[in-house]
Amino acid sequence: RGELVLEALDHADAREAAAALAELDPAAYRPFNLILADNTEAWWIRHSGPRIDASPVPAGLSMLTAHDLNDAAGSRRIAHFLPRFRTAAAPDPAQGDWQAWQALLASRDFAPGGGPHDAMTIIGENGFATLSSALIALPAPGAEVEPWFLFAAGRPDQLPYLPVSLSEQAPTSH
Repeated sequence: RGELVLEALDHADAREAAAALAELDPAAYRPFNLILADNTEAWWIRHSGPRIDASPVPAGLSMLTAHDLNDAAGSRRIAHFLPRFRTAAAPDPAQGDWQAWQALLASRDFAPGGGPHDAMTIIGENGFATLSSALIALPAPGAEVEPWFLFAAGRPDQLPYLPVSLSEQAPTSH
C-alpha cells in the first residue's frame, strides 16, 4: 500500500489525488484509510469493501483510526480522544507551541472498558506499537508563513518531536 502515497504525490493537489486514488482497482489493495490534504482542502480515502471511496473531510478538527472518520461509536480511541483534542489548546506553530497536542499524542491512557490499543501511543503485544508520530501545519493560501512539520522518530512518549526541514536544498558538489 506504500505506493498509494507515491500515486497521490503524482497529482497537483489533494482533490486531483483523491479522484485518482478513487479510480484504482480495489482488488489490488488490502483495506486502508488515508488522508490527503493540501492548504485548501482535505480528503478521506477509504477502502474497506468492493470500491475505493473519496470523501471531503469536513471543516474543523477530525480524527481517523482504522475505523471511519470521526467514528466515536466504532472506535474507543476516537470516542476518548477526539473530545480531548477539541478542548485542548490549539497548536500555535509560529510560536513553536504544540505542547497540548504533543501530550495527547504521547498519551498511553485509554477509556474505561478499552485497552492499550485504544491509547494514542500504543504498546501492544508481538511488536504492534506506535512507531512514530508527526505534526503538520499548512498555512492558508496567501499566508506569509511557512508550513511546519515535526516528527518523533519513535514513540512520542519516549522521543521528542523535532522539526523536519521542508526547504529544498541545493545539491552539494564534491
